[in-house]
Formats: sequence, C-alpha cells, structure tokens
Amino acid sequence: MAGLPRGAVASIGEMSVTYEDVTLAGMLGTQWDGLVAWCAQGVQRQAADRADASAVKREAEAFRRAHHLEAGEDLRAWLSERDLTVATWESHLQRRVLLGGVSWPPRPSSLPTGFEDAIRTDSFCTGFWHDGARRLVDWMVAPGLLGHDVGVKINVRDLAKAALLDEAAGLSDLDAAWCDERLSTLASWMQAYEQLGTAIANDGAVRSLVDRNWAEWTTLEMDLCAFGTPSAANEALLCATEDGDGPEDVARRARAELRRQVVRAGDLESGIASILLSTGVGEVVGPFRIGSEWVVMWLLDRQAPDPDDPGVRAEAARTLVDAAVEGATRGELHWHGPT
Repeated sequence: MAGLPRGAVASIGEMSVTYEDVTLAGMLGTQWDGLVAWCAQGVQRQAADRADASAVKREAEAFRRAHHLEAGEDLRAWLSERDLTVATWESHLQRRVLLGGVSWPPRPSSLPTGFEDAIRTDSFCTGFWHDGARRLVDWMVAPGLLGHDVGVKINVRDLAKAALLDEAAGLSDLDAAWCDERLSTLASWMQAYEQLGTAIANDGAVRSLVDRNWAEWTTLEMDLCAFGTPSAANEALLCATEDGDGPEDVARRARAELRRQVVRAGDLESGIASILLSTGVGEVVGPFRIGSEWVVMWLLDRQAPDPDDPGVRAEAARTLVDAAVEGATRGELHWHGPT
C-alpha cells in the first residue's frame, strides 16, 4: 500500500495474513476508520498548533518503556525495521500530545496534506498491525476448528462502508474488485470465528469451566482503607476488631480515604485472594501491603460465578474459544513482518 507496508505478516501452513488483509479486515469493525481519523486529525492539528516540548518528551519516555526500547540503539533498530525515522516517530509523538489521549477524534471531511506520510508511522506506533494481525490469525483458523467453511457468500458492502473500501483501494493502488473479493474471504473467516462460541461453549463445557475457575472468577465487594505505615494500619485494624468501629468510623478517625472496590478474586495477589475467599461477609482483614500502601479491608459481599449468568457465559465462551485457537496455532504460527 502506498505509504503502508506490504506482504505477509503471519502464516499458518500455506495460509497467510498480509498487511493488506489487516487493513481490509479493519473495515469490518471500527479499527481502520479509527486509525485514519486519529492520523488525519493529528496531522490537521499539527498544521495549526505546536505541541509542548516537555509533554512530547514524556510521551517519548513512556513509549520507549512500553516497547522496551530504553537504549538508543534499540529504538533506532525498532524504527529501521519498520522503515521509520526518528523524525517521523517524533512527529507521531507530537500528534499524541496534540490530541491529548483521545482515541477516536472526529474525522476531517477530507484527508489533509501530509496524511499519507504520517499514516505509516501512526499505524505501527498505535499497534494497528499487531492487534489486527493477531485478530485475523484467530479468524483464519476458525473454519478448521468448525470442521467446515461457513459456505455463505457475503456481500461485503453490507458489512463495510463502501466509501472505506474505495478509500483503501485508492490508498493501496489496488483494484476495487480485488478488495471486494478478498474482503469477502476475510468476512467469511470472521463469521466462522463468531460461530465458534456457539459450537464450543455448550452448556456442559461452560459449567465445567466455571467449576474449574470458581475461585478466580468469584466477585468480591469490599471497603478499603490505605495507610502509609504498617503501624497505622494495625492500629486501624484494632479499632475495627476490638472497638467494633465500622469502615466509615475508622477512616474518619485515621483521616484516611475510604475506597469501595468490586474485583475478581483472580485479579488480586493470590495470598490476599485466598484470605478473602475464606473470610466471612462483614469481617475485616489485613493489613496487606499493596505497592507502597498498607491496606485494611472489610468484605461486604462475595458472589461465586453463576454459569447461567449471561456475563459469565460470555466470558466462558471467550475463554473456551481462546483456548481452542491457541491449541490450533501453537507451533504452527510464523511471524514474517514487524507489527
């Protein structure tokens, strides 16, 4: 594609996912339109405003930490592998600052001057290729997991905006008919992937999975008071256990912030989770060290996962599908291009 990478990103056997595929598949959702809107609005803002230099520096530091590019040679190698330069990367960082973290800005009525030079950098630095290729690999193996192709001819212009397809064809110098035909194939993969949940997540499989994960998926509601020292936390715990003070009283006397949280047990440290899973509702426990704080907790409610709950069933279906896809791709997936 003009300004965008070409060729294979990943493959399984003789089947490949290309950069062109990721672009087209992004039109079946909101990913392509979101990338174009973000890039176009950023370029437009750059033409009218100047990004704060200190804010750009902070963005650069955050980007390098997130991508493990602390050393200058690591950053230069990462950019070179994607045919980017330090200057184009810094321009991307300026757009991030000018857009202020907005992930879906309004799309300009027309693409501004400089858009085609910017979108290659933005596509790599926002993770568009990584996320899109990973999603497409999951779609690609779905027909095999179902044991058959979907077998339905899909009118892709019913699924993606015709204007977006024409835009992709224009940016890529590809034939519009080829784009339609390829997108039809990608849409059939997507449809097969959507059918996996129903095929795999039958009632028995869901209940078995929930039984195996009941501890991690149990929901805990609690009040927390955080303290800067263990002695202060222990004093608060004594007020609760010996004096019978409730969380509001403890927080007021200690001049501490009282926070209410609803979390999955599996999202907590295993030691804390195991205590809360065996604690009686209404009881106070702690103190626990979490980061730089010492925390006292009052357990307000505990709900085991219900396999008949729609949210639990949906999560179980996602987990079962993810496991099936991982099994189908393990040892078979090969990455060819940078993402």
